[in-house]
Amino acid sequence: NPVCDFSCRAELELIYAYCLASDYISAHANAERVIKKYPEFETIDYVFYYRALSTFKANQTLSTRFLNQDPSQRDTNELVKAFREFADLLKRFPESTYASDAKARMVYLRNTIAKHELQVAKYYFKRNAPLAALHRGQTVLNQYPSSDSIEEALAITVQAYIDFKQNELADQNIQVLANK
Repeated sequence: NPVCDFSCRAELELIYAYCLASDYISAHANAERVIKKYPEFETIDYVFYYRALSTFKANQTLSTRFLNQDPSQRDTNELVKAFREFADLLKRFPESTYASDAKARMVYLRNTIAKHELQVAKYYFKRNAPLAALHRGQTVLNQYPSSDSIEEALAITVQAYIDFKQNELADQNIQVLANK
């Protein structure tokens, strides 16, 4: 693996400095540039980690940090992006120094995104749109099966099937829920 020269080291320090200054957009852009420019250098996992971390941190607004606002009540597009970037790090560098932190952040992100899907499902029930609610519940079951929102997702699918008078499907989901 090529050794990182002085200009490369300076760019690494710049990524870190941007993160310290809470300029996550610049940190992310710089990380992307370094990944393209120096894809083979010895600690590229550091750059992949800081790329994902900058996306993760950028989503933490003042209201979530200091006012205890639930991040699942906001748009989750950036959370999904951060999840994908951490997953990319783990796929490319499973033995990285940053792997355990990335995994922990992915658990948090997965649970937050799943919770958001359930909040949207409840909104759809209030708007008398059980099909849309059913889709959100199924999204949690299919895409986030290890999240801590599975029981609630099953309950949403049961309610939607009851609303559609699909009693057999509702009973099947009740059985799954009872076995949880």
